[in-house]
Amino acid sequence: MRNKLLIYSIIAIIFIIALVFLSPALSSFRANIFGNAEVLIDKTGKNTSSGFHSLLNIGNLDYENQRLKSENARLKTEIEKLKIYKYDNEKLRSVLNLKKKIHEKSIPAEVCGRDISDWFFRFEINKGSKHGVKKNMIVISDSGLVGQIVNVNSNTSFVRTIMHNQSLIPVYIVESGAFAMLDGEGDKSCSLRYIYNSSLLESGQLVVTSGLGDVYPEGLVIGTTLKSTNGEYIVETFSDIKTISKVLVVENKK
Repeated sequence: MRNKLLIYSIIAIIFIIALVFLSPALSSFRANIFGNAEVLIDKTGKNTSSGFHSLLNIGNLDYENQRLKSENARLKTEIEKLKIYKYDNEKLRSVLNLKKKIHEKSIPAEVCGRDISDWFFRFEINKGSKHGVKKNMIVISDSGLVGQIVNVNSNTSFVRTIMHNQSLIPVYIVESGAFAMLDGEGDKSCSLRYIYNSSLLESGQLVVTSGLGDVYPEGLVIGTTLKSTNGEYIVETFSDIKTISKVLVVENKK
């Protein structure tokens, strides 16, 4: 029994001595382990934070880039509109001069005959060569362009309207600055063909003669644009060809 107590006492003393000598090493080991972990966590945190800020900066740059692109597009549109307004101011003066000339040289006439099968495309007026009417003269109403004289008799003449499928008129769309050809469809409507500079073209814009070619003077009003269901543009004419009864016959550009 005494021997067992002696053995237990010796083991306890050895364990205590070992703790005394090994405790600094354990402390150092523990410090190294936890210290390295703290450094690792600190570095990881810094790297994560840096990456997060980088992503935020990239996002901000993308947003700023898109904003600048949108602003650039808006400014380009404004510049185009200013060019159009300048052109329109110059054209307005020529249109006012044209109206003055039209009233001075126009020949008033009345519709005196229609063919029921050709109602929208041709009609007869009660003025002819003895009144000064000539082939290719322009026919207008108080609302806008109607058509052109195609046949002349002594006392009467025949008008081909802008809706006729042989009618092709150079036009200008005021608000968008686009040029096009007004094409008679032969089905009670007119379409815009060969449109140049159509980026700003929309429904509801004013269509006038452009003055290009040898027939129609610049600035005669025709109607407004309307985008059809198939994406093409037609023109709603101001002159009601179906019910028109009084017109003016005026000189063409020649």
